[in-house]
Amino acid sequence: MLELLLCLLVQLLAYALLGEWTVRLLAGFSPWRARLPEAALLAGLPCYALIGYAALPFARTGRAILVAVLVVLSSLWFAAGKPPTSQRGELWIPYQRWRSTPWFRLALALVLLMACLIAAARLPWQFGLESAGKVIAGTPVWDDLRTLGGPLSLAAHGYPLRSPIAVEMGWPYPAGSFIYAASLIAWAPAQALPVLVADTVVQVLFYGLAVLVLAPSFASGLGSFLLCGTALISASFNLWHLGLNPDWWWVQYFYGFYRSSGQVQTAAWNPYGGLLWISNHAIGFAAAVLASRWVSLSWVLVLFAAATSMDMTAMALVTAGLILAWQLFRRVWWKQSLPPWFWPVAARAAAAFAVLILIHLATLQGEVDSPFDPPFPWNSALRYNLGLLACGVGPYVALVLVAWRMHRARPQADNQLFPGAGIWLTAIGVGLAFSLLFEYHSIWFWRFSLASHLLFGIVCAVAFNQLRVGRQRTILAWLWGLMLLAGAVETSTGVWTFWKYAARRPREEAHAMRWVAQNVPLSARVAEILEDKRTVAPSVDLLRTGNRGGASVYDRSHALVGYREYEKKFRDLAAALAGNDFLMVRRSAKVYSQLLEDCRAEPAFKNQRVAVWRLTETCRQWLATAPAQSKLLETYRPAWNPATPAEQLPAELLLFAVEANPERVFLLRRRLEELWAARNWSRAEQLAEKMVELRPDLAEARYCLAFTLQAQGKRPEAVVENYTHAMRLGYSEFWVRYNRGAAYFSQKNYLQAFEDLSRARELDPRHAGAQQLFTEIARMLDRRSPSQKWKQ
Repeated sequence: MLELLLCLLVQLLAYALLGEWTVRLLAGFSPWRARLPEAALLAGLPCYALIGYAALPFARTGRAILVAVLVVLSSLWFAAGKPPTSQRGELWIPYQRWRSTPWFRLALALVLLMACLIAAARLPWQFGLESAGKVIAGTPVWDDLRTLGGPLSLAAHGYPLRSPIAVEMGWPYPAGSFIYAASLIAWAPAQALPVLVADTVVQVLFYGLAVLVLAPSFASGLGSFLLCGTALISASFNLWHLGLNPDWWWVQYFYGFYRSSGQVQTAAWNPYGGLLWISNHAIGFAAAVLASRWVSLSWVLVLFAAATSMDMTAMALVTAGLILAWQLFRRVWWKQSLPPWFWPVAARAAAAFAVLILIHLATLQGEVDSPFDPPFPWNSALRYNLGLLACGVGPYVALVLVAWRMHRARPQADNQLFPGAGIWLTAIGVGLAFSLLFEYHSIWFWRFSLASHLLFGIVCAVAFNQLRVGRQRTILAWLWGLMLLAGAVETSTGVWTFWKYAARRPREEAHAMRWVAQNVPLSARVAEILEDKRTVAPSVDLLRTGNRGGASVYDRSHALVGYREYEKKFRDLAAALAGNDFLMVRRSAKVYSQLLEDCRAEPAFKNQRVAVWRLTETCRQWLATAPAQSKLLETYRPAWNPATPAEQLPAELLLFAVEANPERVFLLRRRLEELWAARNWSRAEQLAEKMVELRPDLAEARYCLAFTLQAQGKRPEAVVENYTHAMRLGYSEFWVRYNRGAAYFSQKNYLQAFEDLSRARELDPRHAGAQQLFTEIARMLDRRSPSQKWKQ
C-alpha cells in the first residue's frame, strides 16, 4: 500500500510541475498561485503524454520518455517566466465560484469515490488478500490487457507498440494513455504493479476533474451536481435485476442476445464500467470535451485526445465536420459571415485528423489483420441496439422531453429547443448514429455508451438551467435524482460483481507470480503452460509480456499487425513454447516438466506447486525436432473424453477420437478442409501426419497427407506413395488417379501421369480438370521424339 501511495504522489507531482509551466505559458496564469491544482493536473497529463509520444518514434525505448519530459520541463521553466494572475478565462471563474459551494464538495466526493472503486478493482491483487484458502492474485478484467498490458509492453519493447500477449505482433493502439506508466516501469520494473494501479487512479481523477470543471459552464449549484452525478454514476439500469422472464416476447425481441452470448445485460456501459475497462477512451473523450471550453489549452487537449482514443476522436471529428459544414452552408446559402471560432476549430480538427492518420498508418496501409470481427460490423439486429439504448440513455431522453415540455409551457418561451445545447445535441446525434449503424457488440456502440452519460448530462443541465420557475426546477431535480439512484444501484452491483469473480490462485502460484515480477527482466517473454487447455498463455497477471500459442493462439478480435503469420507459426505448440524466455508450469503437469528437463531448460524458481523454467537456445533447438513434436502432440491424449461429441472436439483431440472410431474420419477431413481453405498448410500437415501415424490403415488419412504435401510442393516421393496407399486401401480411384497424375506431371514423369489421367478420364469423362490436364500431357508427349518417348 505504501508503494502505491508513493507512486500516486510521484505521478501527481510530475503532472503538477509540468502542468504548472504549461498553463503559465499557454493560458497566462499560475495554477499554484490561483489555487487551482486541478488546472495543473488537467494540463500536465496531456502534455506528458504528447511529449513522450513524440519522443518514442525516434528513441524507440520507454526510457527515453522520462528524459524527453525532463528536457521539455526545463525549457518550459525558462520560457514561461513570471505569469500574470488575472487571465483565467471564462472556464475557471465560474468554476472557482462553484468550488465554494456544498454541491461542489458532494461532487468532489463522488469523483474520489469513483477513483477508490476503480483502485479497489486492482487493490486485492496488490495486497495479495486471501479468500477461501486462495490468494486474490490477478485481475478478472480482460481489458486490463490494454490498461495494464499496454504500458508493460511499451516499457519492455519500446516503439512500435506490440501486443502484451503476442509480442511478435504489432498492436495499432494509440498509446497516449500508456505513456506515463511505461516511462516509470522502464526505469523501475520491480514497481510495475503500483505504478500501473496509480496510473489508473489518476486517469479516473482526470476524467472526474474535467467533469467538475465543465459542470458550472452549463448550470449552477444543484444543476452542476446533478451533471457530475450523471457523468460519474449515470442512470443506466440492468432490467435483469428485476427478475425478467426470459420467455416474455419483448425480452427475447430486445435482449435475445443472451441466448447466444449468455450476456444477461439490458444496459450498456455505465461510467464505472467504462473507467474500469477502457479508461483510455474515457480520458480521451474528457479531453475532447474540455478542449471545447478551455480555449487556451485546446491544442494540447485535442492532440492528446487523438493520441489516446481513435474511436472517440473519430466520432468527435464527425461532429466537428457537421458543425463546420453547417456554418459553411449558412455562409454560401444565406451569405452570412463565418463565426470567429470557425477557423480555429477547423485547424484543430485538421490537426487531430492528421495525428489519427499518423498513428494508424499501418492500418491504412493494409498491414492490420482483424482476426474475428470486422472493424465496421453493419447492423443486422437493430432491436438489440434499441433495447440496450433504452436502458442506457432512455431515462435521459425522457428527462429532456419533460424539461422541454416545461420550457414550452412558459408564457414567453422561444421556439429554440435549449439555447446553448446545439453542439451537444449534434454530438449525441452522431453517437446515436454510430450506435445504430453498427452491431450492438461493436466498439462504436460501447464507446458511445460511455460518452453518452456526460453528453446527455450536459443537455439535461442546460435544460435545467433554462427553467426559471422554482417549482419546475424542483420537479426536474427530483426526477433526475431518482434516475441517478437507479444508476447508483447498478454501479454498486458492478463493484460487487468484481469482488465476486476476482481472480484467485493458490498461495504457491501467487508466490511464483510475484517472483516473476521482481526477478525476471522486463523485456523477457513470460508465459504459463495451461496443461488442461494445451496452451501457452501469457497474462498481465505476470506483469510481463509473452507469446500465446498451442491449441489457442489468440482469443480476441482486436486489430493486430501480422496476425495471420503469427497464427500460422504459433499454432504449433513447440513454437509456442520456444517463443518465450520463461515458462511457469504446475508441478502436476509432469509431461511438460519432463519435456523441459529433456530439452535442458534451466529451473529458475520452484516450490511445492509450481516451477518457473528459463528456456535456453539448446532447448529451443530441441523443441523443433521430430521427437519433441511427437511428445507434444501426445500431451493432448489425456484431455480426450470419449463421451464428448466428436464434432465439439479440438482438432488434436479429434485425432484420438478417429483412432478409436475410424468411421469418424470425415470429421477430421472437414477440419483439414478448413485449414486448406485458409492456406494453413503447416498446421494441416501436422494433423495429417499424426493421423497417418495413429491409423496408417485409413485411406482418408493417406489421401489427406498426400494432398497436403502436394499443395506445398514438398516430398514428391511421399506424395506418390501415400496416394498409392490410399487407393490400395479403397479410396476413390478417380481422385487418386487425378491427383497422383498431377503429382507425376509436376515431377515431369509424363508417361506415368498420362497413364493415371487416362484412367481418371475414363472414370469421369465430364471432369474438366482431368480433361484439361490429360490434353496438356498428351500434347507434350506428341512433341517428343520416338527415342525420348522410349527412354521415358
